Amino acid sequence: MKTFLHKGRMSKLLYNMPVNVILKADMALTGAAYYALEIL
Repeated sequence: MKTFLHKGRMSKLLYNMPVNVILKADMALTGAAYYALEIL
């Protein structure tokens, strides 16, 4: 997180930005399947 937050003049903006960590290995596939079902 330190590296993410230490961006010079953008630090204040990044400090208030929510960050989520995804631990599910196949989340990209799950997201693609969800998107496919939504557009059908």
